[in-house]
Amino acid sequence: MENDLMCDYRYVVLTRERFRMRKSTREILDAAEKKWENANNILEKTLIYELCPACKDVEGYKIVKDLAFCKYNNKITEKYSDADIMNGWWPIFKKIFKIEYRIDKHKKSNVKIEDLYEISKGKKEDELASCLSKKHKIEKEIIKDLFAFLKVVYTIGNISPVPRGCNIRASRDQWEYKVKNRIGCYDELSSEELFLEDYDIENIFEELDDKKYIEDRIDRIIKRGYRICYHQRFGEEELKEIEKIKKSLYS
Repeated sequence: MENDLMCDYRYVVLTRERFRMRKSTREILDAAEKKWENANNILEKTLIYELCPACKDVEGYKIVKDLAFCKYNNKITEKYSDADIMNGWWPIFKKIFKIEYRIDKHKKSNVKIEDLYEISKGKKEDELASCLSKKHKIEKEIIKDLFAFLKVVYTIGNISPVPRGCNIRASRDQWEYKVKNRIGCYDELSSEELFLEDYDIENIFEELDDKKYIEDRIDRIIKRGYRICYHQRFGEEELKEIEKIKKSLYS
């Protein structure tokens, strides 16, 4: 499962990384792991990880890089010692819920993620989608798309090897920006192998809360993950399998 294209690397961190840490930190991760395993929806799991003080960015952990990079047929060299998430969840999430700050109790915003975590606890995904749609006046279908995106955001299709210091954060945590500004970095790994097409999409931040935008992210991540895991181009049978995977994200 750890090398499967749908493996969520956050769970790998919670279950495996604690063995490298001191006792007090292990206890925090143990508690987060138990919460994760008892969670009923992907938003709850996402915020368990996000609010855990012992957790850092997934791509910063050696175990995650080792598991992801072994799929590149020994083409990863010491130069590519960093990893980066191609399309982060936070910019999209922030746009949908009109959140100005991530975790800052001294600043005011419409929604705090601590509050969303409390709302998400114990609910099945359909019930939670209805609740959030009504409370925040967001289309239920967009919330369901967000849940599907959260299920793939930390899978292998959304993580890329990068030269040290090349990982990008915050408002530029978007596929388009990274492709345009990184394509020249890969002298040993071709853009075809990394599946980093050069898209020319302007005003990208105006589209972050659009249903088609989120669906495009999901499609892109799963297809890239499929190619990395199985080293195959997409024929009719492969595309059918990918559609099954995408459909399963909504069940």
